[in-house]
Amino acid sequence: MSDEGKDSPNVLRQVSDVQLQYAQHHRVAYPEETLKAIALIAKSLPYVSGDAYETALDLLDESGAEVKTRRLIENNDVLLVGLRDLAEVVTRKTGRTLDDFIQ
Repeated sequence: MSDEGKDSPNVLRQVSDVQLQYAQHHRVAYPEETLKAIALIAKSLPYVSGDAYETALDLLDESGAEVKTRRLIENNDVLLVGLRDLAEVVTRKTGRTLDDFIQ
């Protein structure tokens, strides 16, 4: 992927394209609402990891890792990464709340 494509408005598509790899690695599931929130936050905070795409990957990875260590749901031991989980990662990384990005 070129650097130009990484900051494009297609961050949601890009996140959706790679989320399965992160889901398998962490044994989690990312609901669509969480993917949308990750894309929105990544476009608002590209400086966290360098650009919107890298920020989105960072949020996918960290939220998946955090949930993996915290809670299980009854759906075949697959962990669900919810908005609350994403909010904790965003607050820790930025000092801002999820509501600052999603209104």
